[in-house]
Amino acid sequence: MPGGNEQTIERIATQYTLQARAQRAYALAPYDGRSLLIEPVTPYAGLLEAQVRPYLQHLRVVRLELGGGDARARAITRRFGALAPHFLSRRHDQFASALARELDSNLVDSSAQRP
Repeated sequence: MPGGNEQTIERIATQYTLQARAQRAYALAPYDGRSLLIEPVTPYAGLLEAQVRPYLQHLRVVRLELGGGDARARAITRRFGALAPHFLSRRHDQFASALARELDSNLVDSSAQRP
């Protein structure tokens, strides 16, 4: 994180906590459209799927490999605990490229199915 310091990292970690609280407060409702969940391969993979699958009739799940990043990214991610994969996935070129390919592929598939 260019120009990052402890205060910046602390603000980011706080934001994640607030976001998680908001997600718990939101009541899920059934959805019958196509849904795509893309997540990194981590020990936590599948947890979000288990939470949303009962509500999504057409859910496709893709798990992408997430490398360790460079030494600086690994040092920073140690402070994030369970949130480290999320932080690292935004800074890993191989993961970002695979994510872009998946999204492109699904956008093409989606537009082909429109009337």
